[in-house]
Amino acid sequence: MKKAAIIGCGMIANFAHIPAYRHLPDDFKIVGVCDVNEKSAAETAKRHSIDYYTTDAKKLFEDVEPDIVSICVPN
Repeated sequence: MKKAAIIGCGMIANFAHIPAYRHLPDDFKIVGVCDVNEKSAAETAKRHSIDYYTTDAKKLFEDVEPDIVSICVPN
């Protein structure tokens, strides 16, 4: 099983990336989310029952050591 993390907790993360990972529960576990807006990160984590959230991407990498990361920020 691969550990997945999400950077950016807006609409694309909540309605596309997270559901896609959840559609393959034997292959992926979402171990954390990150957003510069702490409220957005906390709400996304709570909505999807994800244990870890932060506003610091470096801390995300250090703390949860993901195998794969979805970058869901505006271009």
